[in-house]
Amino acid sequence: MASHKYFLHCYFYRYLSALLIFLFITTVNAIDLRVKGPPSVVLQVKSGRTTGHHSQLQVSSALGLWCQAVNGKTFEVVPAQEITFRHHSQVHETQMENEGQNATYTKETVVLADAGVWTCEVKTKLGNATGDISVFLRPVVVSNSSLRFDDHDSSNYHFDASGLTMIRGENCRLECPVFGYPKPEIKWKYQDKQIQQSARISIKDGVLTIKNVTDTDDGNYVCTATNSFKHKGQMQQSEVVVERRLRVKSELAWVTPLCIILVIVMLLVATIVLCEFRKKRNERKLILVETAEDD
Repeated sequence: MASHKYFLHCYFYRYLSALLIFLFITTVNAIDLRVKGPPSVVLQVKSGRTTGHHSQLQVSSALGLWCQAVNGKTFEVVPAQEITFRHHSQVHETQMENEGQNATYTKETVVLADAGVWTCEVKTKLGNATGDISVFLRPVVVSNSSLRFDDHDSSNYHFDASGLTMIRGENCRLECPVFGYPKPEIKWKYQDKQIQQSARISIKDGVLTIKNVTDTDDGNYVCTATNSFKHKGQMQQSEVVVERRLRVKSELAWVTPLCIILVIVMLLVATIVLCEFRKKRNERKLILVETAEDD
């Protein structure tokens, strides 16, 4: 009986040792599946102005992304069964190359919405993995039907936006519609001085709000949008500048044009009356002359 128990104990420990050795070898030889690709891509724009988030950007080259599956321990390429890119919940198919060793994605028509984080999703026989690629974009202004932008000078990133006229005592909102990735930091200046927020003046999401405008608020306002990011080991910083003119009028500003209109109307009436008076006087003279000739 004792020998039987001894045999069972030996068998159990041998089985347990073999299992532990197997698990150890499996763990050591397990593939740490990872995704390899460029950590970031920069959209090189030619102009700092566009007409909407889904309007085509003027870029020097198409958006190009690539990625592949690798063993995180040996960095050897692992052939993939499927590789896709995901951006804003939308899946984009890729072009598989070298029997699944890598995949590329090219987008010729680039829009503002293409900036941001793209996720490479890889499926292999050994498992799945994901990796992110940041698509950076310097700040650009986004024009619309109510806000026009004109070039301030020869620079492609300095603009004059359409001005705004307010009546004294009204609340004013000056917008600076700028987009970029990472999200740009927006600062406002008035007459070349940094604007300090107060109970009457506030800045939120790039919008400058001035309550109860006065004559002292009349002038030129400058919005500067800046973002920075690290690409290929170097920090890059870019900015775009927008200038807007605010004109403040008196609440009685309508009186002057009304007076001008009234004066014009009065002069017109006086002219008509004078012409009629002269016409009748000439007719009266003509009748007197004809009567004298008849006599």
